[in-house]
Amino acid sequence: MHNNDNFADIIAKGSKSFSLASKFFPKHLRNDIHILYAWCRYCDDKIDNQILGHSNSQKEISTKEVLQNIYHRTFQNLDVSITSPENIFEHFSVLVGKYNIPHKYIRDFLMGMKSDVDGKSYHSTEDLIEYCYQVAGTVGVMITHIVGCRNREALNYAIDLGIAMQLTNIVRDIVDDFQQGRLYIPGEIMDKHNLQPQDILSPQHRKELFSIGNELLFLADQYYQSSRKGMKFLHFNARVPIAMGCEIYREIGREIYRRGDKSWNKRTKVSKLSKYLKAFKGLSLAISIEYQNFKRSIAQKSYREIPKEYEKVDLFEQAL
Repeated sequence: MHNNDNFADIIAKGSKSFSLASKFFPKHLRNDIHILYAWCRYCDDKIDNQILGHSNSQKEISTKEVLQNIYHRTFQNLDVSITSPENIFEHFSVLVGKYNIPHKYIRDFLMGMKSDVDGKSYHSTEDLIEYCYQVAGTVGVMITHIVGCRNREALNYAIDLGIAMQLTNIVRDIVDDFQQGRLYIPGEIMDKHNLQPQDILSPQHRKELFSIGNELLFLADQYYQSSRKGMKFLHFNARVPIAMGCEIYREIGREIYRRGDKSWNKRTKVSKLSKYLKAFKGLSLAISIEYQNFKRSIAQKSYREIPKEYEKVDLFEQAL
């Protein structure tokens, strides 16, 4: 049986960055955000044969069977009415029903998992962006539903934030992923920097690897910038933790840039102090957007309250 503390513990152990930001959601939203994270983490760990993002010494059944099991258990629960949740799939089913989350995004997420199972290679940047949408952009959309925002523009910007974060993940974990038999760098970018797959593990080619990482981080930054435009659509109590998460995760990319070609000597992390500073920056951003929204609403209200006779006055006549 899972309770809310179990789900909070999963995010605390699985991602300290997301865990810190999630603490600022209102309690009723925070619990549901934790359930969503727990389901995503479960799927990801099972496919990667990990436990909360760390290696698992016990060999699982084939990844294809694991994915089939996840797909079956997820949609089996979505198709029935659950009254007494007892596992992550049933909790997730209740969550999907509660917020009327379209099943399309769940299927798209699992299609991203399938790409990992199939060992898909990526030729172009567009191929990689599609994968990032599947495994992370969809999560952004589901979170947007949970916080009560259905605006089409907001959903698109939520996808942008998910893509930005996934690109950051990919750059941070290039070497670790390759050791697990996965390569997310598009072939066209590898060719552009004259890097062969077998060179990724070679310290002699870290400068080329850093150039590739820089290119992908620049792309991620464009998506981070775009995602900010969607913050105005969110209620303040949801905007604060999402803006915090955005700034904290963005700092991972900046830390990689500062470390240069030494970024893959050990896992790049953001210090606790830096996380709190970036969380404060996210809070400042959320407040700034709230102020802009307030000014916009006042201006719109003032315009609506202009007397009709004033609207009809010809400005040329006024000038005379």
